[in-house]
Amino acid sequence: MSDTLVLTAKRRRAAKSARVTVVADTLNVTLDLAAPGQPAEAPIEFEAGSGNVFADLGLPEAGDEAIKARLVMRLHAEMDRRGLNQTEFAKVLGVKQPDVSNLLRGRVLGFSLERMFEFTRALGDDVEITLRPSKVERRGRMSLKVA
Repeated sequence: MSDTLVLTAKRRRAAKSARVTVVADTLNVTLDLAAPGQPAEAPIEFEAGSGNVFADLGLPEAGDEAIKARLVMRLHAEMDRRGLNQTEFAKVLGVKQPDVSNLLRGRVLGFSLERMFEFTRALGDDVEITLRPSKVERRGRMSLKVA
């Protein structure tokens, strides 16, 4: 999976030009948002994220939330691949249609990681959990790799 950076500017017009450079693992993005014949505006400043938007927002259990988000993307992709509507997909997962609707909208508060892994197993996916000791003294991390 490749790293992706998404930038959102609260401007109502498209960039006239953009330039992206990478220097020493630092991504530099330059956008020219000035409309033709208009003076250039102040540059947009942004901060590179950690790779986990939930951690960047300071949410508790950010690792769990990131994994749940990846699982939701997997569920959505599989529903689309099979050409099923929410009611049909709910039957495959063994839940009710409103549960599927909540999942696809990212409303995962009532769903544990274990339950979400069960959904992927219902689709025929194998779930493999690997534990390995950390090389440094810190709280352990969780991640999800989708093959």
